[in-house]
Amino acid sequence: MDFLKDLTLTVCVVSLGCAVLLMLVPDKFRGELRSVLSLAAAVTVCAMLLGADFTEFSADLGDISFYPETSERAELICADLDGRLSAYAEEILKSEGIDFKKVSVRTTIDGQNSISITEVSVELPGYEQTRADEVRALISEKIGPLKINIRCEDG
Repeated sequence: MDFLKDLTLTVCVVSLGCAVLLMLVPDKFRGELRSVLSLAAAVTVCAMLLGADFTEFSADLGDISFYPETSERAELICADLDGRLSAYAEEILKSEGIDFKKVSVRTTIDGQNSISITEVSVELPGYEQTRADEVRALISEKIGPLKINIRCEDG
């Protein structure tokens, strides 16, 4: 019974859509439009008869913040970006011959879905302490002006 109900609803919706379109089109294009609409209606009804399920084609429309899993998605995106940017910062320091213990980058996604790098943290061994300003300059030059925390450990 649901199939017959869905088929009837589909035929009614397609017929109504065709009628509205035919009223809006100038007289000289009605013949061509009627042919196209007839073909579209036939394809729609055949697809319905063959059991096509159009629910899998639903689009992800609207603002991402509408969906409840947004915070989880944002955390995954930020974690991936943190890892990639940390690796990039490590490559920058390695290319300049600067030893480091750890480099980490923190990113955030704000309410307007804008991604920002909020801070870069670098742990240097004690003997590299004199190069802290050089590290700041390199990171600022290659990544951009942002908060850079440098911690030097003894040993």
